[in-house]
Amino acid sequence: AISTRDGIEIASVGEGVKEKLSVMAGTMHALAGGIASEAALGEVRDIILDATEGRIAVLAIEGGANDMVLAGMASKQTSLGLLISRCSAVAQAIGGALVVRLDETGARSSLG
Repeated sequence: AISTRDGIEIASVGEGVKEKLSVMAGTMHALAGGIASEAALGEVRDIILDATEGRIAVLAIEGGANDMVLAGMASKQTSLGLLISRCSAVAQAIGGALVVRLDETGARSSLG
């Protein structure tokens, strides 16, 4: 799922992916950013949630879409390394495909 850091869903694919998950992932990334800022740790890139029935990785989408995050979900049988590497590849591809520019009114827009 892809969402903005303030929790607005942009896209999702797959079984069981719900808008609420996108909203919470974006919000969780924003909250983690506040925690990292208070601890003087810099920008948050990744958040890993490891639960009894599976894992979720929330990654910042770098590049033109710097206000978006990607949330990837996997079963408990999937290795954490595989989840992170696949999510990272997708986040990089999305970030590289988006270009942020100002339109004629001065508002930001993302174009591929």
